[in-house]
Amino acid sequence: MKTQGKYGPLYDYLEGYGQPYEYLTFEEINHLLQATLPHSSTQHHAWWANDRSHTQGRAWLDAGYRVKASYLGEYVVFEAL
Repeated sequence: MKTQGKYGPLYDYLEGYGQPYEYLTFEEINHLLQATLPHSSTQHHAWWANDRSHTQGRAWLDAGYRVKASYLGEYVVFEAL
């Protein structure tokens, strides 16, 4: 299922990546989105929860990845499911 909206570009990137792990800096994610991540993404690990009830979580989960680790304000490690 293709994720639309603000986090669609993150879905598109991860869905086409095809590697077991991907490390993306916040700057790289902002570039993909052509927007700035919300402030809460730099302050709360819960923002990076592997939860389909949140639009951002659907983007990586639907692309076949989960967040393995988030280093707030620095980078995120995605792991293939």
